[in-house]
Amino acid sequence: MSDLSKLREMVEEEAERRRQLREQISFEECSEIKLAGELFREKGIEEVANELGQSLDETRNLIKRYAVLVNSPTENVPAMAMLRGVKYYGGQVSLEELSEEADSREEVEEEIRDFVAVTLDENDIESIEVDSVEIPEDAVYPEIMTETVRKVQQSLSSISPPPALYTGLADVSARISETVTNLQPAFESLSRAISRILPEITRAIEGGVSNFDSPKDYDPDRVRFDESAEAIAVSSLERFVEQIEREEVPELRSYIERLEFALEHHSDEQYVAPIFVFISVQDGLMDWLCRQDGVTPDDQSRFGDDIYRWDTKRDTLARLYEGWYDVDTGKFIQNLDAFYQHRNAIMHGDPLAYFDRNIATISLLFLDATLYTVIEYADQNVE
Repeated sequence: MSDLSKLREMVEEEAERRRQLREQISFEECSEIKLAGELFREKGIEEVANELGQSLDETRNLIKRYAVLVNSPTENVPAMAMLRGVKYYGGQVSLEELSEEADSREEVEEEIRDFVAVTLDENDIESIEVDSVEIPEDAVYPEIMTETVRKVQQSLSSISPPPALYTGLADVSARISETVTNLQPAFESLSRAISRILPEITRAIEGGVSNFDSPKDYDPDRVRFDESAEAIAVSSLERFVEQIEREEVPELRSYIERLEFALEHHSDEQYVAPIFVFISVQDGLMDWLCRQDGVTPDDQSRFGDDIYRWDTKRDTLARLYEGWYDVDTGKFIQNLDAFYQHRNAIMHGDPLAYFDRNIATISLLFLDATLYTVIEYADQNVE
């Protein structure tokens, strides 16, 4: 059985386990736990029992389960079930309010049943002492979610493109810092900001990779340079280098030293060496994609090495390209093909070759889009 088949089987088994647990609890029981717990926040257990018309033992059992749902929420359910479960119990949000964000009330009820069933199954209810139990005022989220938001916040704060493009992300970064224990508003803000900013990033990249004429018509002094495109290119490569360091693919890790060298010289506004690195590494990555994907070589060198010609490498990249920042495949490949004259002039010592800041940014953007595709391919296909 392949690793992918094993993974699929594990996912299906986990889904079936959740379904079986969910069938053991009704939504009426879930809402009864909520009611008892919210009363207990304000009243003693005897008052709660009288108000519910339950015995003290029955009331204690409800409060124990409420305490577990608030203090120890599971992370082993789908993200939306976890978020809504935490809001329903720890955040004291009503079913009606949660249903406004969902397709239907029934959907939310099922998610809450999932959350309750799995959380209770993972915890020892009987060990809880009601007399000493503490119910926090604010919602408690699983550590995996709070850590995710911290990482998102750190990532956003590390981005340094021009403020005009990233004002929204800065606002969200601050919002997440303030609300890391109340994740749903943070996620909603992040989603809204990304939906506003992603098109701007896409436009900046598409403008960046098309910002050139043919070598004979190119004039660096007349180019309208886009600092946003450069900032996206540089910050993306820095992140890709970190990802490559985590990949168990020796051929990719061998590029790290070269890429770090190129980034250092680029930051010093020395563009000749970085341009050579960006273009040559991208060419090597395109070659790697061909070999990994079983593409038939076009020829052999006089040393017996397989050779993939430009058209083959370009077409393979186009087929495997994953849509970096939603940049259209056609626009990416067409501009990459049009840039070939510049690449050829640079790499083969043509007197009419340019090594300015704009050409460096274009070369880096093409490299980034290729690296994105390569890393995605490695994650999915390389053991």
